[in-house]
Amino acid sequence: MGYRLKLPPIQRAQKLGLQFEICYAPAIRDKTLRRNTIANAAQLIRLLRGRDVVLSSGADTPFELRGPHDAMNLAILFGLTTQKAAKAISTASRRVLDRGQKNSRHRGVIEITRKDLKEKNV
Repeated sequence: MGYRLKLPPIQRAQKLGLQFEICYAPAIRDKTLRRNTIANAAQLIRLLRGRDVVLSSGADTPFELRGPHDAMNLAILFGLTTQKAAKAISTASRRVLDRGQKNSRHRGVIEITRKDLKEKNV
């Protein structure tokens, strides 16, 4: 059975600039989890109108990982458009990391460094 989401808390979270993560690995693990994951993701995407969504694997094993095109196809199955699906697996996750790095309360918890710059400083 899926979980019933309510619009007001989701709208408040959107106003705060929060992103919603959808993990697709449960949909790969089990038939019942697949049904619930698809139903819950579709409901969330419908309420969010496809905005503020980050798609990640949430994988426990390497066998649950999928390539970017497979992940995009899952996002389309969940109800995202092709453009929003591409954004959910690329730029949206980068935005979350950038925001976490800028947030003064979490300074030092998230560090993003470019490999080429790191090698020059060594």
